[in-house]
Amino acid sequence: MLTQNFVNADESVIQINFGLCSLKIKVFDDFMIESLVDVARIFDVQRESGANKQGYNLTVISTCPDSIMDPRLSAIGHSWIIARQALKKSGQAGLDAWRNLYKFCTPVNPEIFLFKDNAGNSNDYLCFHPTDTLETPGHPSWWIIRAIEALGVHWHVMHGGGPLHASGVDRKGEGFLFLGESGAGKSTVAQLSKQAHGVIVHDDQVMLGLTGGHYLLSHPGSRVTPPLRGIFLLRQSDSDRIVRLTPQATGAGLARSLQQYAINQYLYGPWVENAFHNIVNVARDIPGYELHFRKSPDFWKVIDAEFGDRVNQA
Repeated sequence: MLTQNFVNADESVIQINFGLCSLKIKVFDDFMIESLVDVARIFDVQRESGANKQGYNLTVISTCPDSIMDPRLSAIGHSWIIARQALKKSGQAGLDAWRNLYKFCTPVNPEIFLFKDNAGNSNDYLCFHPTDTLETPGHPSWWIIRAIEALGVHWHVMHGGGPLHASGVDRKGEGFLFLGESGAGKSTVAQLSKQAHGVIVHDDQVMLGLTGGHYLLSHPGSRVTPPLRGIFLLRQSDSDRIVRLTPQATGAGLARSLQQYAINQYLYGPWVENAFHNIVNVARDIPGYELHFRKSPDFWKVIDAEFGDRVNQA
């Protein structure tokens, strides 16, 4: 039951998996508690209390700070109300209101009011929920889910990777990444891989992160996180073959994939620069290829031949 994750009547907590990281979400009032049910429907709830997955703590503060028992967080909530009201004004009073809020926290993604908690540890973040405005859709879960997705992407970018418009496959414990424009065959390759003992990480969006010295593929909806073994730029053909790419060409393919994700998902601008830096390292460390393939799982035979058939022997 979801309610087993609630720690007490004054504050409610749920811990979820988002790709390679774990996010602990804390809310305080009944209005927000309802949203955790929606969160649990969308994301993988982390049931094991002793799990040692790295991650962030996200505290959601609404414009109902009187429901918060922690004096400091309640004070932040009141500062948030004043800052929100200041948006409708101009002049020094409005600037002072936001400066006062910034004493408590530092903007991480101001587009969705996501902040770093200045007094917390390096993993503590705050999300301010504008429940007093009509700009938020009918239920608070929409805003919280958006903040979770943004913070999850931020974690992967800060850990040597980033989000990609790509398909990923786990084949006997090893990860393979397939890149290409829309219609290039990413979903097709993923589905065909099932016939070759593959498990789909995701057929359209993949999170890449560096943990334990390995680049791992992941997705919030997948429980497999294989180490990345090879990167393939897709080319539909009448035969199956691969052509080795230079790191520069591999990096260009990854860059296009990152750009496609950023455009479609409104990836926050300053994070894109870090992500581009990360994929340069990925392209240098992981071999890249052009994969010319037919609509048949037989393309795995040429991949197996290139990688010494270790995957089949696993």
